Amino acid sequence: MSNSLGTITPILVAQEALPILTDRFPFIQSFATDFSSQGVLFNQTVYSRLPQIQSAQDYDTTNGYVASAGTLTDVPVTINKHRHSSVAFNDQELSSTNLNLVQQFANSLAYEVGNDIMSGIATLFTTGNYSTSVSVSSGSLITRANGILAAKKSLDVNKVPESDRVFINSPQAEYELLQDESLVKLTWGANGVGANGLPEVHGFDFGTYTSLPTTSNLIAVVAQKAAVVVAARAPELPSEALNVPVPGKITNVVDPKTGFTIQVREFYDIAKGRMQVTYVWMYGCAVGSALSLVRITRAGG
Repeated sequence: MSNSLGTITPILVAQEALPILTDRFPFIQSFATDFSSQGVLFNQTVYSRLPQIQSAQDYDTTNGYVASAGTLTDVPVTINKHRHSSVAFNDQELSSTNLNLVQQFANSLAYEVGNDIMSGIATLFTTGNYSTSVSVSSGSLITRANGILAAKKSLDVNKVPESDRVFINSPQAEYELLQDESLVKLTWGANGVGANGLPEVHGFDFGTYTSLPTTSNLIAVVAQKAAVVVAARAPELPSEALNVPVPGKITNVVDPKTGFTIQVREFYDIAKGRMQVTYVWMYGCAVGSALSLVRITRAGG
């Protein structure tokens, strides 16, 4: 299948893709993120910090308002995902069209990056990492009562902050929830199905991840921001790591809103008459607060 590049600018594609990424995959920002353009090596460990809730104290008539030390928990995150999206164009393809395909390439790149990072996050949703769960009876549909409220209760019992909570459905779980009459009446005021999925309910922002793992009969996940830490860095530049000239152009493109960085690598092969563009990103995911995530499963599959 022939490629078409036209007047496309690789760096502009990355700049266009980054805001699309956060809009199309909001779950990434639903968790604690540590994004930076700082260069790292593959399998290097970086440390992110999660603030802990302070305890209330009595006023001391002698010493007044005694300050306690702020508590931060270090979370080590290994940058063990070194990913890329590469495409090459020969001389004929480069000169065959005047179309500007920036938006099309940006959409594709955003989907590749977002889906890749979400898949890394989702691999953490195991019983070994998060022991709190609620179960929907075999043969029963997930509902507001046995799913949303049961999970909310579990987070509350675990003393998880009520802010920044998210409910991640599988497509099947969302389909079942949209059939719950009490939920539909609560959110839309009448029987029917919402046009754009579920709005905020009981403090949860809702969304669906189409590739949610089904291990241990998982059908949905609820979490607070501190449950997962996602760290991303830029690959270290070869010219700095190896102290040798690079036969091409390497540019780090940083999202000004999140700090997430995509590295753009471009080079031209004179002998083959071909230009290659490679988009590179590196990241890692780690368990943050294990009590801040509840797995929703269906008993018996």
